[in-house]
Amino acid sequence: MLFCYSFAIKVKKNIKMAASIKKSTFILEKITLDDTQKDLRRIQEQNFTQTLSLVLPGENVVPNFVLESLTNQFTYKLHMIPLFCLIEMPFVQAFVKKGAINLMSINRKLDTDDSVVITPNGVLLLSLTKDTFQQLGLEAVKQTPMQRKQDIYVVKINLLHKSFRPGKKGYNRTLWCLKDRLDLVMDCLVSWEPHDEKLCSSSVGVYFVDKCDKVERFDLKQTTHQYTSLQCPKVDSNHPTGSEIGCNFRDFFEWLGAIACNIPTNESVDPYISTWACPEPNTNIPRCCLFQATGMITAQAIVRLWKALRHHTAQTHNYPVCLTLHGFPDSIMKNKHEFNNFYIAGDNLYTFVLLPENCCWLYKASVSVMSQLPTIVVALHRPGLM
Repeated sequence: MLFCYSFAIKVKKNIKMAASIKKSTFILEKITLDDTQKDLRRIQEQNFTQTLSLVLPGENVVPNFVLESLTNQFTYKLHMIPLFCLIEMPFVQAFVKKGAINLMSINRKLDTDDSVVITPNGVLLLSLTKDTFQQLGLEAVKQTPMQRKQDIYVVKINLLHKSFRPGKKGYNRTLWCLKDRLDLVMDCLVSWEPHDEKLCSSSVGVYFVDKCDKVERFDLKQTTHQYTSLQCPKVDSNHPTGSEIGCNFRDFFEWLGAIACNIPTNESVDPYISTWACPEPNTNIPRCCLFQATGMITAQAIVRLWKALRHHTAQTHNYPVCLTLHGFPDSIMKNKHEFNNFYIAGDNLYTFVLLPENCCWLYKASVSVMSQLPTIVVALHRPGLM
């Protein structure tokens, strides 16, 4: 059964805006967590996460399972890697077919520069400007309205297709276009998780040593902040829009933002500095831990963390546990199925709130350029993840 609530913010006609307001939809899904496979399916869609933020009320230190979930990931920065190297058979056979490869270009503007990604399911995507696309000579997929407006073309290459191999016309032409017709080079981040646990994920860094100018480790930057005597809003999982025993889901999301930005939530804050107050009803918790990691965080690492969080909260679950994922603003894909937009805040932002009643709130922001009216929608799904 699906219940929807919509909230709209209108702009008065006599007010002139400096820029047109694009339609933005803020979605909340209530999910029951009875089907673990459906849980993981949603988490696995979050490729190319740049920042992970974890709020753990009731904890004064970061649990070991959080750090262990991320320590097994090795990420490397490839300086000036020729793109034709990414479709050569030794690379495809050794890494794309034998593990989950995550690769994306960096220091590129998605709306003005060429960029590349390789997804864990073995698909290479090139986002190209009009000039590069015409020089390259490869066929593009159908453009989205945003891509059409910005004159951006996306070339899709399935590296795992049975006909994509040397000797076949499609492979030979693609290699010729990338190597001889237009020798594109970019800085990229790459991470690989092999299917065989006996293989070392650092092998991908060794492979590229003699194929680009420089290979260096790209470790996650981790920060931790401890709170004491913190006011925490109460939530009613059955009434996201608010009730006598729980605050509105939008107010709770605002509280999460305040925690992430180290904004004080107690009543002793000088009103001259901030008039924001913790949503009501609320309770005082003796301690809370905020953990943040920034870099390139793979879907496989997030799955490990999600499983550990589920196990942890099943044993000690007195407060909501909140996991927020921020995607790269210039990644071609914002998740497994959708192309990213261009520098629109929140378009690849996801927050999972684990609640005591074996359910989860999922906040998601999406953007469309087809309307001028921002809206907020609440969608309650029962049962399971879609």
